[in-house]
Amino acid sequence: MLILFQWLFNLIIIISPIFGFFPQIIKVIKNKTDEGFNTSRVSLTYCSVFMEMLLNFSFNQTKSYSYKNQLEFLNHNSRLISLGIDWIGMILKIIVKNKYSNNKNLQNKHNKFLLFYSVFNLGFFLPIILAFQIQWINTLLSVLSSFINFIGFIPQIHETYQLKKSGSLSYISILFEYIGSVGVIIYLATKDIVHPLTIIPVIISNLSISFLLFLMIYYDYGKQIKNKLKKYRNNERERLNEIV
Repeated sequence: MLILFQWLFNLIIIISPIFGFFPQIIKVIKNKTDEGFNTSRVSLTYCSVFMEMLLNFSFNQTKSYSYKNQLEFLNHNSRLISLGIDWIGMILKIIVKNKYSNNKNLQNKHNKFLLFYSVFNLGFFLPIILAFQIQWINTLLSVLSSFINFIGFIPQIHETYQLKKSGSLSYISILFEYIGSVGVIIYLATKDIVHPLTIIPVIISNLSISFLLFLMIYYDYGKQIKNKLKKYRNNERERLNEIV
């Protein structure tokens, strides 16, 4: 029964990125612009996911496991599979942003940086991690990955605040990011050894997603309701004045 519960939970961790990136891609294509979908946030999230994926892959490669069935394989590798799907989703987002970007020069600069970052990590950090498996390096990179993910929400929140609307930012994607973030927190909490500096940024990221969602709802719907109420009060005041 426990292993089935783990399978269900891990399945949620795996599929949440799929439901997360498709609505965002569709909304940018539909609007034919990436306005409101912050470029820095996408790049920072890519860096975080890519680094975490390499760390998870290297950890699995250095540990020898014999799986009794496919269920055990899924339970053990769910996080890596989820990160792999998330990474592919980030690449698709970058491709779509590249086509519909409001600032092509900025997007091209980010693309060049991400290419350099990916090659550098594959050619330098991954061989070191696989060859030496120094625990403090793995912990440091994992903490760094969590902090990069957290920092990525700052420019997104700032852009939404400046625009006073969600723009091409997808509600469904943000909601599934929140669900995925909760899943990661639970996943880390169930691990035997987790550095506090790894899980704290994830919790802060979760709160940042909640605040971002609040801003989107407030600017898209809260102000509309407020304006309608103001208009209704003005109409009522005018009607009362006419009666008097």
